[in-house]
Order: sequence, then structure tokens, then C-alpha cells
Amino acid sequence: MDRRTFLSASAAGLIGSLWSGSVSIANDKANWNGGPDLPLPLQEIYGTFHEGEIWIAGGLTVSEGAVGISNRSLVLDPRTLRWRDGPALPEPVHHPQLVSADGRLHLIVHD
Repeated sequence: MDRRTFLSASAAGLIGSLWSGSVSIANDKANWNGGPDLPLPLQEIYGTFHEGEIWIAGGLTVSEGAVGISNRSLVLDPRTLRWRDGPALPEPVHHPQLVSADGRLHLIVHD
């Protein structure tokens, strides 16, 4: 299925189950264990490790059958396995890259 068909089908709710997401965690034996589900449906996100937590930002989301672009950031505490909201992004973005450097978190987007 090409990307255009995929997005159209998602918007129509035909494959909405693909919009759920979760985290998997590798244990000491290099096995993957299930982690917490994302608190909202997201795709096209890339995480980074920043000051002891996992951060994701932006991405494609679906609400009421329509595909949209998110301006949310989410933070996972790996000790408690709980998500919390991070600061809202200046504008909705998809395919953002997050980079942690020198104690600061940088959001890289394209036009």
C-alpha cells in the first residue's frame, strides 16, 4: 500500500487500529518486553533520550476519522513507565527530529 492510499484509508477509519502505538523495552537478555501504550494515536515520530527520559514530539495523528498534525510533545519516565505531556510545540509538525545536547532539547523540522 502506498503512502497516499494509507493516509486516505486511515482518514476513512479503515485501518484505524494501525494508529495505536506502544513502547517495547529490551531487558538484560536482549529480549523485548511490552511497555506502556502511547496516550494518543501517533505515527511518524522519532524519540530521543533527554535527561533520563524518552521524549517524542509532533507526528501524524487521527481524530474523529481525520488525519492531522500534532503540536504535542510527550515524555516517558522509564522508571515509572508513565507518560506525561511535555511543552506544546510552537506549531504542529510531522517527522520532527529531537536531539539532546548539552542539557538542551532541540527540535529539528523541515519546511
